[in-house]
Amino acid sequence: MSPHPEPLRRRLWFNCLLAAVIPMAVAALAGVGLQLRHEALVRDLVSAERAQALVLAATLGATPEAIRKADPSWLGVARLRWNGHATEVLAAAGTLALRADETPPDLLLAVNGPQHWRIAGELAAIAVVERDGRGDVAAFWYGESMVPSADRSMLWGFLVSLAVLGLGCGWYLARRIWAPIEDLQRYAEATARGEIATLSLGSEETESLRTSIIALADRAQGRSLVAGGEPAGGSDAPH
Repeated sequence: MSPHPEPLRRRLWFNCLLAAVIPMAVAALAGVGLQLRHEALVRDLVSAERAQALVLAATLGATPEAIRKADPSWLGVARLRWNGHATEVLAAAGTLALRADETPPDLLLAVNGPQHWRIAGELAAIAVVERDGRGDVAAFWYGESMVPSADRSMLWGFLVSLAVLGLGCGWYLARRIWAPIEDLQRYAEATARGEIATLSLGSEETESLRTSIIALADRAQGRSLVAGGEPAGGSDAPH
């Protein structure tokens, strides 16, 4: 009999719970990663659409004020010029987080194509260039807009479902493995003390162990009976 049965039982129960919870935790992490990736893709798509709208407006010769009136989602729009050292504001409308003495690197990268980046939270910045008839950069167009985050209600529902499923699987494994083994341990301890015991719990997963312990208990009880009986050729045998 184990000298410390209770810690062993607790560890077995804990391992049964981990066997169900760990896969659920991995699935939950994967779900969170997919949700974050989905949100990033949504932000990129929305920002790309705003960038194309800004390109179209600049091509048509619209003013920053007209752009904001046509699309109220723009918090601020500005037409800028780069003088080689800093940007100069040619025209602006709305409120911009961009300071007058600030030139983000992404703004200058707009010469290679429309740029968009996140400033903070849901606030995104978008920059495109306006070219003249020779294809040279005539001005930079810069705008700031709120890009809404994706709905996370499905993510929370997924995580709650995983938690419930993990706890349910842990309880099921504990009932199928931990409870029958604990019953077998009580049976073995009672048999070792010479008491008559019965088994009330069992499962397919522990059937082989159950059969072996019953066989060992029956063999131990048989040896006890032989050891306590009269040996062959007792005191009445003739001398």
